[in-house]
Amino acid sequence: MLSIKWSNRAVKEKSDILRYWVKRNGTETYSEKIEAETDKAINLIVENRLIGEKVKNRDNVRRLTVMHDYAIYYTVIKNNLYILSFWDNRQDPERLEL
Repeated sequence: MLSIKWSNRAVKEKSDILRYWVKRNGTETYSEKIEAETDKAINLIVENRLIGEKVKNRDNVRRLTVMHDYAIYYTVIKNNLYILSFWDNRQDPERLEL
């Protein structure tokens, strides 16, 4: 079983996204959906660590899309799943730093 470790950056990115949707919609419903779909995606990674698409020019980093608009960037080292970024795919990909 993989131990899941979120980077500080990924935690902040996800938190910012969830807060944005609560503020925009005036309800937590959509943020809860994002959270649930993120949990499903992480469970898929735990079941099959190679499920994500390889990221070009980044050794051992993979990307798994969540709800079309978001992506989890991750790497697996030994028995640890490191979530490096929770990215909004509508942003300029040049801004992504891993």
